[in-house]
Amino acid sequence: MRSSRRAVLVGAGLAATGLLLPRRAAASKLTVGYVYVGPKDDLGYSQTHAVAAQRVAAMPGVELVEQEEVPESASVRAALEAMIVERGARLVYPTSYGYYDPYVLELAARHPEVYFRHAGNRWQEGHPPNIGSYVAHMHEGQYLAGVMAAQAAPNGRLGFVASFRYPGIIRSVNAFALGAQRANPEATLRVAFIGGWTNPAKEAEIVNLYADQGLEAVGCSLDSSRTVVSTARARRVYACGYYHPMKEFGGEYYLTSPLVDWAALNMRTVSQVLAGERPPNYFEGGLAESMVTLDYDSPHMDGAAAAAVERARGELVVGGRSIWTGPIVDSEGIERIAPGEAVPRGDVRLKSMDWFVRGVQA
Repeated sequence: MRSSRRAVLVGAGLAATGLLLPRRAAASKLTVGYVYVGPKDDLGYSQTHAVAAQRVAAMPGVELVEQEEVPESASVRAALEAMIVERGARLVYPTSYGYYDPYVLELAARHPEVYFRHAGNRWQEGHPPNIGSYVAHMHEGQYLAGVMAAQAAPNGRLGFVASFRYPGIIRSVNAFALGAQRANPEATLRVAFIGGWTNPAKEAEIVNLYADQGLEAVGCSLDSSRTVVSTARARRVYACGYYHPMKEFGGEYYLTSPLVDWAALNMRTVSQVLAGERPPNYFEGGLAESMVTLDYDSPHMDGAAAAAVERARGELVVGGRSIWTGPIVDSEGIERIAPGEAVPRGDVRLKSMDWFVRGVQA
């Protein structure tokens, strides 16, 4: 026990001086940690990562440690520290956006022998070199969901329930609106932010308000879309889910859901660390990489609606078209993307997006 404590103290001292670096030699066993902001069975965001974690756990030479329902506070620092010091984790996945600053940044500097791979578009040059980010371009799935929503809304009156007002969510809102306007140029989108990753009471309140106002279909960007979809069904409003198939909750009013698959990327990173290789600091993927997909198990995913979605998908995946092709004007009438300009998905203007496209009322 004294020997173990001494090893921890020596390791901490080396980490503080920057002399302890991620291992380069191939490891015979690797402990991998996952921390989730919600429950592992939330039918949403946390569950998508938990599913990937189980795929990782099945890999030879891997031991998995998990902790669920960890808020974006000092709690995540304690959870990760325990995984690293007590369980010996050398690769950790802090999966929530708010974990990064300051908690992941602090811990990565303190434990340079550990790889931190954060789910979110937050890694930058100059951050500790043992940190990396991986990003799923969910806005590409939201664009297709918007196309689908417009098929169910003959008057083009749509609503959207979102979590936080930050660039990744704003991209999803704008992409959903652009997809809808592809099908119906006059489509409008009302957006409400709940100020959290999930809040069933607020979500139901917003959907009921949209129904009272005569909106025809709703989309969302939340950790779990169950409340939005089930409330919409009760009010006879069409709905798109998020992160998880929602047909069982939406029934005949369910349209589709953008889905994500983290497993292949996580498994590749684990294989690199096991082989003594340094994984890249940044990876992004979307429809073309099969990291983002769409749920086709819907009573409306046939005929003209399905054809419209597939045409849009083909343009993005096969044709290489950018969703962000000008002219794009914002809700204040300001031209944001010039006619004929195609902004690639990694562009800094998308990463810092703080405006809404024409037709969005936020």
